Amino acid sequence: MEKWRTLTVTLETVTPMFLGGADPRGVPELRAPAFRGALRYWLRALVGAAGEQVMRQHEEHLFGMGGEQATAGAVSLRLPALQGTPTQSYSELVKKRPGIAYLWFTARGTKREPERDAILPTAFKFEMSLPRSKQPAQDLEQAAAVLWLLTRLGGVGARSRRFAGGVQVANVKSNHNLESIVGRLRVHATSPQELVDELANGIESARNAFGIQQLANPAPDQFDVLHPDRCQIFVLVQSFDSWQDAVEKIGQIYQSFRALRQPDYNVVKTAMTSGNDLQGTVKRAAFGLPIPFFYRSLGNRTATLQAEERQGNDISKIDRRASPLWMRAVKLSNCKYAVVFTWFKSRFLPANAEFLLTERQQLELRGKQLPNDQLIQMFLTGVDPEKHSALSDADYSVLEVPLQ
Repeated sequence: MEKWRTLTVTLETVTPMFLGGADPRGVPELRAPAFRGALRYWLRALVGAAGEQVMRQHEEHLFGMGGEQATAGAVSLRLPALQGTPTQSYSELVKKRPGIAYLWFTARGTKREPERDAILPTAFKFEMSLPRSKQPAQDLEQAAAVLWLLTRLGGVGARSRRFAGGVQVANVKSNHNLESIVGRLRVHATSPQELVDELANGIESARNAFGIQQLANPAPDQFDVLHPDRCQIFVLVQSFDSWQDAVEKIGQIYQSFRALRQPDYNVVKTAMTSGNDLQGTVKRAAFGLPIPFFYRSLGNRTATLQAEERQGNDISKIDRRASPLWMRAVKLSNCKYAVVFTWFKSRFLPANAEFLLTERQQLELRGKQLPNDQLIQMFLTGVDPEKHSALSDADYSVLEVPLQ
């Protein structure tokens, strides 16, 4: 294949990656479908800001379409089958690190399932090729723009919204125009302030790669979009010497912020003891669902908060609502680590949805009062009058990335 149809980069995992094959708790492996899914998500976030129809057209062209009318996209991905990839178990990763343990708790072992292993920070080749493209230069630039976003804001694998699976470009091999976004794939910033500028300029360049001249008005709210009306990006002013320091510190603050928060604690406890529906909202649900609750004072009773949607006589359970807040560690060019928060303000749940609280061998309880996003705002940029555990209460501050 002609070299100008291929972009080969060296990616490095900046934070451990929980990425499995057919058995998620089996041996970790690098999988092209996982990377393709992550790239799809960031394409939607970028191009969706210009409208859903525009986004669907670009997604289908670059990455194909599934279903009965399945089509192949212009972009093909290839990753090597690495031998001897360094891995580590969840328990070893989080030893003496309660903040990381809290953020990655779903990887812990249970009575039914073994703990997960993660791919440790390592380097590997990643190739994007365009064997079927009729406009390879443009398609490669657009694919690179999406990769740029993934390597600044997102991650791959489980717990990627909570720092895990962060990847970055360490080296670029391409005959493509290095003055374009391909030449910006590596992180050049040496400080959080420089990273703010790099993010703002890079998002603008990524939009230009897709020919986005005007953002949708009103902004779409049914999915995550990088639109100033539906998203805010913040970079922590402070930097860290290692990814462990960054993730552990933010994890401790986040755990303290969420733990035993009122009125959530009493709203759920009262419902469980009375057998009546939730009287009030659960504010922490703004960070995503499901939420497990454990009450030692009730004889170690446990319950899970999820949601369900009603459409006429049809009821469908909503097992999960992904967190609207991405937490990401970015390795700066001077080997320091910055922290990026990307907050998507898309619709929390469908219009006809309500909370669903379930407890084993107990009645299902419901709640109609859904939360707003004030708790997320408080954590990122406000002060916490109840627990004094927001970022600012821990003497951290953030810089906002302009998205205009």
